[in-house]
Amino acid sequence: MINPINKITILLIGALLTLSPVIVLGSASPKDIIENECSKCHSTVIVYSAKKSEEEWTKTVDRMISYGTKLPENERKTIIHYLSEKK
Repeated sequence: MINPINKITILLIGALLTLSPVIVLGSASPKDIIENECSKCHSTVIVYSAKKSEEEWTKTVDRMISYGTKLPENERKTIIHYLSEKK
């Protein structure tokens, strides 16, 4: 039989292992951000089919933010860079 302290230790280790991908990765992938945020208002086909420079994507993403999209600065920069590299 496992004593109560060992049960707590096992539960804590399990919780940490469950959270470890979040800790290691730090933030969502560009695709995850696009799927979660951009798709709230329109198809991601529109996003992926557009071929824009980094400056053009910056204007587009900032316009979407002015419409109400909630993006932390690090995610904003991540998707702008990601989308401007896809050609």
